[in-house]
Parts: sequence; structure tokens; C-alpha cells
Amino acid sequence: MKLNDEQKEKLMRHLQETALGRTACPMCMGRSWDAADLIMEMRGFAHHSIVVGGPVVPLITVTCKTCGYTLLFNALRAGIDLTPGQSKTLSQAALEEASDE
Repeated sequence: MKLNDEQKEKLMRHLQETALGRTACPMCMGRSWDAADLIMEMRGFAHHSIVVGGPVVPLITVTCKTCGYTLLFNALRAGIDLTPGQSKTLSQAALEEASDE
């Protein structure tokens, strides 16, 4: 799921107010971060299988611009509305990119 511009702005405000505004990268001590505009997911571990329909945690990666160290933030805790229609799906984003070329 891809964040729209409003969601990305909301995310960056949330991160600046709660975490990144005072956090240096633990690897290089850099203070410049970039949030991906793509929501990833983490699933529960199921030995040798994939659980379909099980719980999923929506995550946003935030990467140090200096060294690439990556943090994970829960999209729901960051206040991102994941209601269908609020964000673009990956297939919608790919179609738009293809039509722009």
C-alpha cells in the first residue's frame, strides 16, 4: 500500500514530534531521515507455511540518509488511516507510473 501525500506529511509530523526530532542514528549519529511512501507488513511466524488471513502489523520504514540504517514504525500508531480507498495499492501506483512514462 502506498502512502498519499497527505498521509506522508502526517507521518513525518508524527515522527518529528515523537521520535526522530530528538533521535540520532545509532550507527552513524546522523540526524537526517527519510520515510518510505510504501507501507510494508509483518506477519506472525508459522513454521514452513504462510498464515492467510492472520494478523498483520502495518509498518513504515524510516531510513537514515547518511548510512542507510532502517527503523520500523507501526503505521496505525503513527495515525495513518488504512481504510480502503485512503491509500493507493501497489498495482494502482504501478499503473500510474506506467502511464506517466
